[in-house]
Amino acid sequence: ILTLKAQFDVLSLGQYNIITRYYDKKRPVSIYYSVSGGSPSNVEFVSSLCKSKSPRVTCRKLDHFRSTDVKGETLQQLHRFCRSKPSSKVTYVTNQLPREYGVNRTETFSIQKVRAYTTAATSKMCLKSRDKCNVCGMEFYPLPFQHFAGNMFSASCGYVKNLIPPEQFEVAMNHIADDVLINHLERAFTTELTPFTPRNLGLHQYSIEHWIGSHPDFKPCDVAPVTKSWFPFLTGRSYIPNDYSSSRVYDFLWGLAPRRSSIPPNSRRFSERKESIVQRRDEFIFREYYYLAGNLHRWYKLYNKAPPITSWVWQWFPKGDDWWRGNVAYGSNVVEKLTEPFTDEGVAH
Repeated sequence: ILTLKAQFDVLSLGQYNIITRYYDKKRPVSIYYSVSGGSPSNVEFVSSLCKSKSPRVTCRKLDHFRSTDVKGETLQQLHRFCRSKPSSKVTYVTNQLPREYGVNRTETFSIQKVRAYTTAATSKMCLKSRDKCNVCGMEFYPLPFQHFAGNMFSASCGYVKNLIPPEQFEVAMNHIADDVLINHLERAFTTELTPFTPRNLGLHQYSIEHWIGSHPDFKPCDVAPVTKSWFPFLTGRSYIPNDYSSSRVYDFLWGLAPRRSSIPPNSRRFSERKESIVQRRDEFIFREYYYLAGNLHRWYKLYNKAPPITSWVWQWFPKGDDWWRGNVAYGSNVVEKLTEPFTDEGVAH
């Protein structure tokens, strides 16, 4: 309830402007929401909260679900809206932060992060993102899958309308996971950077975190401050994590992503030192699921195409030039062709 109140406070203030460090109240906010779990009194509380912010905020309830798990029902409605109004922009926010699989300590209802992620997704910087970006959020990370911290974002409907509908996407990701696990047993894929988990694979309810960044035409940007570490060899990281208890986290700076660490800070069983080792060995670069091998596998399974030559992925991921040339030569068979030499050699992990 506290995170929900904080979120409504942000939404009722208007769009955050980094130049003035104030909120623009000129434009009213329309919220279409769903409630996951909770009693009828909880649903009524959300309704009364909406009324208390009127006329700055107008609300329309889409549905109420018994399960407390966020399963993408609101994203389904967002997708339908974008298909009917492709020239529009949409923003998706939630008061439940994604849970990291297998971690007992949870920040599901972290007020500071929910407030910051909501402010970022609804800020002028995100809503007026340039043509080079079609999805904007607080912090973007390419690993272990392409996503925004908190899974909150603003996006152009021109991009969203081309995504697989969330319900179908969950089914497709479950099938892909089955295929990937078999390929992993056959050594076609490696998981040197971080192990497979239901969340990393996008299984079931975890598919909603993968959805917005799943298309080959995905062009991300983000607004969170970027601070490089002065002593990366001592700290073990090249960038300093943002402190969400500090007001400095609101010193937004728009930029094309990725432009920070590969993976969110404090991710389990991942280190930049380990990544530097992986990036020096072709047998891992070409088979690592979290690099282009896994991404291309999913792009062709989901959308039957790879990103264009202008995409950021060919410059960011290791051996991008080799993968691009392989994509041109082999198309949907590119992963099989480029991993085959290392699979046949039976390279030991």
